[in-house]
Amino acid sequence: DFSGSTADRNGENVGILPGAFDERVAYTTHNAGATWTTVELTFGCRAVCSFGSTLFIVGMTDVSMETVSQVSHVAGLWTKPTKVPVEAQSCVAISANTMYVAGYNGDIAMTGNAGNSWKVLYSTFRNQEKFSTIINTRVPGRLYVFGADEPEGTGSVIPQVVATSTSGTNWYNLSWPFNNEEYAMAGAALCPGPVVVAGDGAGYIYTARDTAAVRWTQRFSGFSQNIQAVGCVGKTGVWLSQYNLGDGAVAMQVSTDSGRSFKRIDLTNTAVVPIKFVSFAANDSVIFASSTTNRGGGDRSMLLVTHDGGSHWVSPTGQT
Repeated sequence: DFSGSTADRNGENVGILPGAFDERVAYTTHNAGATWTTVELTFGCRAVCSFGSTLFIVGMTDVSMETVSQVSHVAGLWTKPTKVPVEAQSCVAISANTMYVAGYNGDIAMTGNAGNSWKVLYSTFRNQEKFSTIINTRVPGRLYVFGADEPEGTGSVIPQVVATSTSGTNWYNLSWPFNNEEYAMAGAALCPGPVVVAGDGAGYIYTARDTAAVRWTQRFSGFSQNIQAVGCVGKTGVWLSQYNLGDGAVAMQVSTDSGRSFKRIDLTNTAVVPIKFVSFAANDSVIFASSTTNRGGGDRSMLLVTHDGGSHWVSPTGQT
């Protein structure tokens, strides 16, 4: 399962990519990207995840500011939005009915019936802890949640990682050995290998290559600012995207050896920033991405495809 981007676990050629939050759309495919459908939403998209042919979307309404989710078990057929009890920023699906979400307010919740009802599994009961990314591992029941802790009165932001080995029944703070205070985790992905890759706001990459993801290494990505997206491409690819708030420069880092080394690609079209990547086993040299203008209010998104490793991006044919 390429977390947050594509449903490839059961051999499906199904994928989902989020659009810009302000635009309230998502993009889906059921034929490995040959054609894509734009899903019009009644809420802003915060996260997408999938399992097999089942697709999940989590977002937030404009007026009531409630977090809601929608589910599709059959291509083109979506449930009505149901309320989610946390301000979800990320999701991961481990079956067609079971999904976990991590909330910006420091909460973690799960559903075992495709979003019909939810249970809060973890809550800090304070606003200082904020979660951004939840990810599963190859060990059943073991999940990680990456985020940040902002201790009251300190003015500092400390990376925060919590984990469970009991499918969410019990959670504990993971001892994070790296000195990257002031920068929160920005994204993570479970890649083939097994390889878990995470990125933070300072441009550092964290990689675990053991099945349980308990032994991590740190390296600098070459990005001076926040990593926007972390994605898995094919069997050995790891892709990162970055947007520099200072000068508007857009760049990517592409690895073809499971994150051991990276090549930087500067994108000349700075109007768009890749926010998710997805590839399919049928042709993993063709990479799809959703992008955003990333300019604040009124963002617009676009579905893009590259055939040359990310140097050039175009809108794919068949997008509806």
